[in-house]
Amino acid sequence: MTLFAEIDAVVAVVSLREGGVSKPPYDSANMALHVGDDPVAVLENRSRLCSELDMNPNDLVCAEQVHGNRVVKVTEEDRGNGATNADDALRSVDGLVTDVRRLPLAVFTADCVPIFLYEPTQKVVGIAHAGWRGTLLGAAETLVKTLMDAFGGNPELCRVALGPSAGPCCYEVGDDVARAFRERQHHDERILSPGQQGKVHLDLWEANMLQLERRGVARNKIVCARQCSVCSTKYFSCRRDGSITGRNMSVIMLK
Repeated sequence: MTLFAEIDAVVAVVSLREGGVSKPPYDSANMALHVGDDPVAVLENRSRLCSELDMNPNDLVCAEQVHGNRVVKVTEEDRGNGATNADDALRSVDGLVTDVRRLPLAVFTADCVPIFLYEPTQKVVGIAHAGWRGTLLGAAETLVKTLMDAFGGNPELCRVALGPSAGPCCYEVGDDVARAFRERQHHDERILSPGQQGKVHLDLWEANMLQLERRGVARNKIVCARQCSVCSTKYFSCRRDGSITGRNMSVIMLK
C-alpha cells in the first residue's frame, strides 16, 4: 500500500503479505528478522520490495520495537542499523525521525499501527509503531514532539498517515486494558465500544488520531487507511494467525 502518493518528496509504503519467498508460517513476504524466519528469505523479501521503491535495502534503519513510546532522531551514522541483522536495530526504540535524504526508516507490524509523518518546511519524515501499549503511552504524541524538539518542525504543517492495522471491528481487549485507557484518555466513548459476550473493542485508529490532534496536527491532515489487518489476508496478523507469523514492513524515506 502506498501512502502520501501525492507528495513527490516522500516514499511511504506498507508491504503486502504476498510476493515473497518465506515458507509457512511466515509465508510469503515476511519482512522481519526477529520472528524466527530464515534470514536469507527475509533479506530477499526486503530486497524485492526495496528494488521496486528505488531504495537500497542495506540502508534501512530499523527500530527494535519494545511496545514503548521512545522516538529518536536518526542521522547518517545510523544508516543500515537493523538492515541485515535484528541485533543492530536501534535499541529500545519504537519511533524514528530524520531529515537525511534517501535514508529509509522502517517499522514492522502484524496488527499494530504504523504511523507515518512528513513535515514539509523542515523536510523531515518520521515513523512509529503503536500497539495498545505504545498507544497508551503516547507514541504518536512523542513522534510529533520529537519532530518539534529535534528539528523545530511545525505540527500544523504535518501530514500524517495511519497504515493498515487491527481495526475496531476486531481489536478486543480485556477489562484491564480498557480501564487503563479510560484512566489516561479523555475520549473513551470514542475509542472504546462494547463487543460480544461482554468484551470491549478498542479503536487504535481513533486513539492515535486524537493524540495527534492534541499535539497540534489538524484532523484534515491525517489520513487513516482504515484497512483491518485481521480482516484482510493481504497483511500479517498475530490476532488472526497466532504469534508465530510474519510482519509487514512500513517504510518512509525522503527522496
